[in-house]
Amino acid sequence: MDGSLVTFSGNGDYPYFIFLVDQAVLKGRNLQFDPQNWPVLVDNDARLVANALYYQGAPLEIKCEHPENISLMGIKWTERKE
Repeated sequence: MDGSLVTFSGNGDYPYFIFLVDQAVLKGRNLQFDPQNWPVLVDNDARLVANALYYQGAPLEIKCEHPENISLMGIKWTERKE
């Protein structure tokens, strides 16, 4: 997916508010993140390459196998350890 001005919001129905697996790629510009305390999953060879227009709160938690596959500008994120 390549998106612009998209809002991602967690609601508690799933364990992750963004779930990327296999070779999925999420690219975007001016994205808004509203995780509501839910983490992101970037599994296998999936990639997340984006810049954030707006994010407020603690650093975004991302569970990932390959942190080098994540490039988020304009937002603080931490690798979730489990």
